[in-house]
Amino acid sequence: MNTAARLQNAAKPGDVIVDAQTHRITRHAFGFEEMPAVVAKGKKEPVPAWTVVDALEAPGARPTSGTPFAGRARELALFDSLWERAVEERRPHLVTILGPAGMGKSRLAREASDRIEAGGGRALWGRSLPYEEQTPYRAAGQIVRGVAGIYETDPVEVARTKVAAAVEQLFPDAETSDATRYLSLLLGLGLDAPPDEAIHLPSRSPTSWVHRC
Repeated sequence: MNTAARLQNAAKPGDVIVDAQTHRITRHAFGFEEMPAVVAKGKKEPVPAWTVVDALEAPGARPTSGTPFAGRARELALFDSLWERAVEERRPHLVTILGPAGMGKSRLAREASDRIEAGGGRALWGRSLPYEEQTPYRAAGQIVRGVAGIYETDPVEVARTKVAAAVEQLFPDAETSDATRYLSLLLGLGLDAPPDEAIHLPSRSPTSWVHRC
């Protein structure tokens, strides 16, 4: 607690500072910039410290191995086929990966995403967290916020403006109006007149929008 308090005092407004242990266990999820060691009362030596620069993964995402991927050729071929079909037909396809913990679901999804991006596509990630209130739209909403550059601290009016700007860049002109309305509803920003604060849709199906089970 003493070390945390000293790090807090050393942080600039809006900054997040971590010590060596926190840096070690979170370096896969955040980008850090090393800063001068912090002198902490009760510590013989200054405490090494890092400033959080940005997030590398979606919140709660698990690190994936950097070793060469082996096996799963059939599954990757299926991903490639479905992606080609989605591009040709211009309609979405859903793939659900089922399996016990530790069998490599995240790694397989990451490999499939890398192959899509290597071919000129764009991979977007969302995640439903077990320690948050769940709705079937949580992961999808996270993806939309990432694309539109919406922060949790953005007022509703600002978030709605960012949604509209992103839709104008990504959707045909004939679809921008409906897309803005529906995506605003997904994010709890209202359909027409934006509410004063975000109102999230209720959950009835905990399995909706899950790409990895």
